[in-house]
Amino acid sequence: MIRDDHGGYRGNDRYGYFGHEPYSYFGYKPYNYEACDLQSDESLGSAPSASWPRIPRVSVLVTARNYGSFLDACLHSILAQTIRPAEVLYADDGSEDDSVRIARAFEPLGVRTLALPFQGVVASRNRAARAATGELLLFVDGDNLLAPDFLERQLEALADGAAFAYVAKQYFGRSRASWEPPEWDRDRLWLENYVDTSALIRREWFEAAGGWRETPAQTMWDWDLWLRVSRYGPGRRAATRLYYRHHGANWSTAREASYRGRRGAIRGMIRRAAARVAVVTVFSGRLPQLLPRWLEALAAATASPPGERPELLILDDSPQGFWTLAGSLIPRFESSFSALKVVRIHAGRTWQERRPDQAATARFLAGACHRAGLESPAEVLWFLEDDILVPPHAYDRLLRLLLDGEQPRAAVAGLYRSRHEPRYVLSRVEGSAVRHAEHPPAEAGPWDLTGTGCLMIFRPLAKAVFRPAWPVPGTRRIVPAHDWSFAWQLREAGHPVWVDPAVQCRHYVNETEWV
Repeated sequence: MIRDDHGGYRGNDRYGYFGHEPYSYFGYKPYNYEACDLQSDESLGSAPSASWPRIPRVSVLVTARNYGSFLDACLHSILAQTIRPAEVLYADDGSEDDSVRIARAFEPLGVRTLALPFQGVVASRNRAARAATGELLLFVDGDNLLAPDFLERQLEALADGAAFAYVAKQYFGRSRASWEPPEWDRDRLWLENYVDTSALIRREWFEAAGGWRETPAQTMWDWDLWLRVSRYGPGRRAATRLYYRHHGANWSTAREASYRGRRGAIRGMIRRAAARVAVVTVFSGRLPQLLPRWLEALAAATASPPGERPELLILDDSPQGFWTLAGSLIPRFESSFSALKVVRIHAGRTWQERRPDQAATARFLAGACHRAGLESPAEVLWFLEDDILVPPHAYDRLLRLLLDGEQPRAAVAGLYRSRHEPRYVLSRVEGSAVRHAEHPPAEAGPWDLTGTGCLMIFRPLAKAVFRPAWPVPGTRRIVPAHDWSFAWQLREAGHPVWVDPAVQCRHYVNETEWV
């Protein structure tokens, strides 16, 4: 349990703190807390045993616009906490009702008011955060209520080092439903949001993540924030709940009808804006004269990313060394990537020496692909071979195919031909037979086997590993193929690789000829 060594923080005397009768001093009717059962909820389980060496400074930041009829109840629920925050700040987003007057009536109790011009919820929250002094921040919408132990339980959840603590929700007003979020699972957070705006967050991670920001969808700002903050540390579920008032003026209620039928597209916008992407290539040095065009094609494809610019990760297997071959080129492309990382993986054998030994080649490439996952924290890895040039629309189309929809896909791929055989590098498995595609598919769809020439994977969903061999179904035959092994694992898990024939890539045989 949390120990309070500072005095004066504990002691919720149910609504009569500091000798005031609730609401009576400015003439508003007391809110009926019992109507929504606003109390500690033992059904949520016991609190963790971890404790803080001292109570950190908590800033509760309330933002609202034209919520005067709800604001008094909200502020009272904050001031009635079993552990009171160090400061409470109300940021008014250009209200046209009496919200500011109501908030200023709480100034004797320590509530500060920022009367701002109308800017929108994102700007108002960020303005409140800049004005706050706390080590921990809690954002609260002005129409919601906190259970009396809300902060106490959230602090307990954060005591073991988590980045933020989130809670269950109990709806009241027009709805009596409840929302019980799962225990923390970052991969699951990429599938759907289960963290509300009112999660207690460490200020350092809030600022490191860039704070609140506008999203392409103009909604789901909380999901976007928690996806970014979770890069720095895990969330923890706190054993308490937020009381979420459902009424006709809710922003989510007002927008619900307009977004009906577009949910998958909106989720895709949020994922694409928040996801980090690393472009990964195993650089063999086989076609050094192709490298400028390879970089130009990649830079053109990623010129307008929906989020951060991608990282470029070079796994350097060239005998000469990547910097020897490409050092003079890099300044031209520095602005195209968020970072350039070169990892030397050359072990003495050239690609020509390794090629006759297919098993050795598969072992090397499986290890290289695995290394990529260790070297980059990106949620999306785009494997792109150094002899494949992508079209300008490749990045956008593949990322949309990968991340849009109610549920994202585990992996997607562009289309390219084999350098060695008159076929495309995609196949179906029928029994124990592998049927290679001789013609491009008519539309995007799932395939059993693909290559890693232009393969984009979503790591939270792609629960597979690159292995050096693929066991042919129904036989004892083993095929040395790291790419087939990976694709088959995804297929068996119910997440086959989708191939988009609109992303037709050039596969170069030499520095001038391609198939």
